[in-house]
Amino acid sequence: MHLQSPPRTIPVDGPANRVYAPAYNRLQNTTGCKNRKEAGAVRQGASCDGLVMDMTIRKLAQLAGTSYSTVSRALNDSPLVKDSTKRHIQSLARQLGYQVNSSAKSLATGMQMNVGLVYPFHSLRPYESAYTSQAISRMRRELATHGLDALVAGYGGGEGPTDDITRLLRQKKVAGLIIFGYEVSRPQVDALLRLDAPFLLINPAPGIEDAPCHQIRIDHELGGYLAAQRLIAAGRRRLLCVTEAGEQFDVRLRGFARAVADAEEAITWDTLTIENGLYETAYDTVAAHLDEVRACDGVFAQSDLTSIGVLNCLLDTGVPVPEQISVVGYDDIEWAQYTRPALTTIHQPVSEVARLATDAIAAVIAGTQSDQYVEKLQPTLVDRESC
Repeated sequence: MHLQSPPRTIPVDGPANRVYAPAYNRLQNTTGCKNRKEAGAVRQGASCDGLVMDMTIRKLAQLAGTSYSTVSRALNDSPLVKDSTKRHIQSLARQLGYQVNSSAKSLATGMQMNVGLVYPFHSLRPYESAYTSQAISRMRRELATHGLDALVAGYGGGEGPTDDITRLLRQKKVAGLIIFGYEVSRPQVDALLRLDAPFLLINPAPGIEDAPCHQIRIDHELGGYLAAQRLIAAGRRRLLCVTEAGEQFDVRLRGFARAVADAEEAITWDTLTIENGLYETAYDTVAAHLDEVRACDGVFAQSDLTSIGVLNCLLDTGVPVPEQISVVGYDDIEWAQYTRPALTTIHQPVSEVARLATDAIAAVIAGTQSDQYVEKLQPTLVDRESC
């Protein structure tokens, strides 16, 4: 004799269950199942957790006791749905762990749910990837809190409206852009402005700061000033700045020079220009100019990877740090705390940049931020052992 257990139900107890238990229990009735697979799952006593795992918008509509289109509109915050109904559906979706499929939403609403995170191609080469990778990782997490996904892309310095940056908007791959770097040209910015699409610049070059667009700037001149100030405070009087070609490094160098000029003590300083920020390049350059480097008693290297190359070359050639020569870096990448001695450096506020940039672009996309957004952040000194 075959005994069939009755359909499984869940009790109408507690604030959560009172919302969806009656509808869920109705759904457990096999007569309402669309196919044998679903009916079989019901007969085996599929749990509420199982339903959550397999939740679709149509099942959510059944549980809410309303139509598929109403649920879709409510989840997209449509003004066509009454506020009370919208709150009920959104609350139910949260309780059941339902998440909107961004691809489906894009098709339904005609609006992309992606934000392009666009960086100079060369900045993700092995020797320069640490800061940019850290920033992108944090922005991806911050965008997710706004229900937005990240599309990471690079640009190679094109000057016209069909370059790597504007292409993402023209092909409607993204709803907006967050663009890294001093290497964005004014023609590129003008092309973006003509598209009238949401975008935000992080650390634009000095010649672009007056452009009528959303921007987040880090006061790198202050960063250079803080680096020189720390070396001078450590009693260093013969300083060397290890630098690269590029506007962002020139800005830091201006701050460094200003701090030297402001000092009451007599300070001498010079520069050593390296070809790139590769660790090996910094190490080899210092080794090739060891007599000049040993003549100084304080070094400011304009990136942490460069600083680590300088630091290790000095230690390997018998120069104690910081006893004979102090070293200060820039960026405060994660690795800086693990060098021996731990690297004193200038911290770029990457977490704050990520939060402010994603909040701003999400607001612009949503239409709640219409005025130009400009934020200027200050770097800070992280005092460790190398100075």
